[in-house]
Amino acid sequence: MELKNELLDLSTRNSLVRTQFTEKIDLSSTLIPKIEIPKGFRDRSFFPTHGLDLSKISEGISARLNEMGASKDYIRKTVSGLCEALKNAYEHGNEKDSSKLIVLAKSISREKLEFLVGDQGGQIDANLVPYILLFRQGEHEEFYKDIDDFYTFKGDSFAPEGHSGIGTKVIHVGFEKVEYFKNKYGGLLIHLEKSFEI
Repeated sequence: MELKNELLDLSTRNSLVRTQFTEKIDLSSTLIPKIEIPKGFRDRSFFPTHGLDLSKISEGISARLNEMGASKDYIRKTVSGLCEALKNAYEHGNEKDSSKLIVLAKSISREKLEFLVGDQGGQIDANLVPYILLFRQGEHEEFYKDIDDFYTFKGDSFAPEGHSGIGTKVIHVGFEKVEYFKNKYGGLLIHLEKSFEI
């Protein structure tokens, strides 16, 4: 027998857990410590003074991974996930404010790739919490295919102009580990990690 309306069902909009996450979350009100960029990471943080142009970043990462012998599919998923994290930081975190810093740091070796991407926004859409937890229930790309885009998940009739709502999904497809922290600027910091593969 299959029972319906489980209280903690992340995919049901009216479940107990989903109804608790409806307002914006102010990161400054959390007692969680702020994270600094660790030693061993190269800090490439920048101000997007002329809007967010990801071509130089994506070309640089692609070239480096290609030199290391990574496959085209590996490079595509890595660059796509990183670019979506940067777009989210710029568009959602910093609300396209070019005077706000976009945190970008990287550590690339033959064992693993790690990136830190952050913003100075200080607030996140509360619906993002159960949405991320939904991704953490599965650990492979096939599982992620059944997850709605973010705007459908949260119950919106349509995505805002210029947005698709698939950024978080692309990030999780591109990386094995995706963790969320508060950075030293009070905004969100995403830690992206994956094993290096040829």
